[in-house]
Amino acid sequence: MAGCTSYPYGGVNFWTAGQRVDPNSRSGFIWRFTMDKYGTVESPFGYSNWEPTLSQPDYWRQEEACMHILSNQDYKWNDMKCHYATCSLCEIDME
Repeated sequence: MAGCTSYPYGGVNFWTAGQRVDPNSRSGFIWRFTMDKYGTVESPFGYSNWEPTLSQPDYWRQEEACMHILSNQDYKWNDMKCHYATCSLCEIDME
C-alpha cells in the first residue's frame, strides 16, 4: 500500500472512476469507465461522499477533474489533478 500514497494529501489514497463531465469546467461528476465490450460507459452518481470540511469538490486552480478517496479523511471523496500517481479501486463483473 505504500505506493498508494498520493502527493500532496498523504495517507493511502485511491483513484476511482469518478470524473467531471467536462474536465475543463466546474461541471458535475459522473462515473466514467471503459469496458471492452461496450467502449466508454458513463453513469450519473447515485451516491456521494465528498469531504465537507475541505469544501470538496472545489475544482482547485481549475485543474481538478478526477476523483479519489482520502484515507486520512475517513475515506471521503476529493477532486484532484488526474496526473497524480496513486493506486486505483477497480470493480470486475464476475458473470
